[in-house]
Amino acid sequence: MEIYGSSSSIQAYDTNRLIISDIPRLLIINRPVEFTIDVSKAGKGQLEVSINNGQVPKQVKPLGNSKFHFTFIPLLNESHMISIKFNGHQVSGFPRQCQIITSDNVKIRGPSLNPILVGTQTWFTIDILHNDLSDLHVTIFTPTNEQLNPSTLLTSDGLRVDWTPSEIGTYIIHLILYGYSIPGSPFSVKSYDPKKILIIPPINDSTIGEPVKFLRK
Repeated sequence: MEIYGSSSSIQAYDTNRLIISDIPRLLIINRPVEFTIDVSKAGKGQLEVSINNGQVPKQVKPLGNSKFHFTFIPLLNESHMISIKFNGHQVSGFPRQCQIITSDNVKIRGPSLNPILVGTQTWFTIDILHNDLSDLHVTIFTPTNEQLNPSTLLTSDGLRVDWTPSEIGTYIIHLILYGYSIPGSPFSVKSYDPKKILIIPPINDSTIGEPVKFLRK
């Protein structure tokens, strides 16, 4: 039906066409969190981003072509709620709750936490609030500062790390998430080899009840 003498225009938009980069669900206190939002394909409208209802400051940098770079720094040990709205409508998947990593919720278990026999394969698991740790990078440095790249596997108990010490001494293990060390990282483990123990002089004969003196190297 035609209505004479009337004209209007309607601007259409689609919140599902916003392109949002990955936002980590695990945050580290005093470490910046960065993400981008591309609204070029979503239509015209107003983009609103807030963290904890605006209580956490954020920085916005226009990148051109309706793309924006956001940065905020978590300062408190509390959950952070990220809200993203377009023209007043919440974008799908938001608000999103992110948790702070502390030393209390980083759980590391396994035989690698005890002294390890050289040449013996060992392992440990890392769990952080039962989250996906596929972005966690594990690097091990030998006593002579050579880098080992252990094998990792995601399991129901967390990220499992398998490795084998090749020399005696202290190994330093770094756990890096989103480019930053998590609380408790790095930590050290020791390896030993009883075959390297030398007794000087060799003990051949001894008399019961009499002390025996020797040196261990």
